[in-house]
Amino acid sequence: MMNHTSNNIALDILRLICSMAIGYVIGMLAIVALVACHLLDATGESRQFLLLSQAILTTGIFIIGPVGYWCFVKKKSIWSFFAGEQRYLQFTLLTVALMLVTLFVNTYFVYWNLQLQFPAWLSKVGDWVKAKEESLKHLTHLLSTFSSWQDLGTGIIVMSLIPAIGEELVFRGIVQSLLRQRCNSHVAIWVTAFIFSAIHLQFYGFLPRFLLGALFGYLYTWTQHLIYPIIAHCLNNSFTLILLFMNQHTSYTFSEEHHLLPLPIFMVCLLLMLAISVFIYQQTKYLRHQ
Repeated sequence: MMNHTSNNIALDILRLICSMAIGYVIGMLAIVALVACHLLDATGESRQFLLLSQAILTTGIFIIGPVGYWCFVKKKSIWSFFAGEQRYLQFTLLTVALMLVTLFVNTYFVYWNLQLQFPAWLSKVGDWVKAKEESLKHLTHLLSTFSSWQDLGTGIIVMSLIPAIGEELVFRGIVQSLLRQRCNSHVAIWVTAFIFSAIHLQFYGFLPRFLLGALFGYLYTWTQHLIYPIIAHCLNNSFTLILLFMNQHTSYTFSEEHHLLPLPIFMVCLLLMLAISVFIYQQTKYLRHQ
C-alpha cells in the first residue's frame, strides 16, 4: 500500500512537470505570436522584451500549466486551495505583520548563507556555483534597474505578484498537498520548502529561501487558504525590489547582504515572529478539527 502511494505521488509529480512544460510551450507560442504581430519588439529595448517575456513564461509555467493539471488531470477545483480561513482583513494584517518582522530576521540568514564556503575538494563545484550566480546577477540587474515609480510598479507585477501566485500554487498548493498524502504535515512542508529553494538554482540564497518556503508552508497549513502565503511571498519579493529602487534613486543605501540588525533588535523581531505565528496557529485550530 505504501509503495502504491509512493508510486502515485511520483506519477502525479511527473504529470505536474509535464503540465508545466506544456505551459512553457504555450508561453513561448504566445511570445512568438506577439512578435509576429508586431505587438512585441524583440529587437528593441531588451529590458522591456525580457520583462514581458518573463511575465508570459511565468504565467504559462506556474499558472496555466498547473491549473490545467489540477482541473483536468486531478479533476479538482482550483478553488479548493482558497476554501479555508475567511476572516480576510484580520489574517491579511497578521500576514503583513508576520512578514515585516520575518524580513528583518531573515537578514541574518542571508548574511550567514553568503559566508558559506565550499571545501577544497569541492572547489570545482564552488567555481561553477559562483559563475552561475554571476550570470543570474547580470540578468537580475537588467530586470531590476528602475527608472521611475511606474517602472517599479511594473517590476513588482512581473517579479513579485505573478511569481508569488504561480509558485505558491505549485509548491504550497499542489506539491505540498501531494506530499501530505504520503507523510505528515511537517515533513511535507520542509521537503516542499527544500524543493522550492533548490529549484531557484541560487546556492548563496538557498538558506533564507528555504526558511521562507517553510514559513509559507506553515501559513498555508494553518489557514488552509492559499491567499495568505501568496501575500507573504509577494511582500517578500516586493520589499527587495523597493530596496533596490531606493538604492538607485536616493542617497539611502541598504543591502541585506551587508547590513545586520543589532542582536537585541534581531531577538525582538524573532520573538515577534514566533508570537504572531503561534497566534495564527491558535486562531485557525477550528479549521483542523472540521
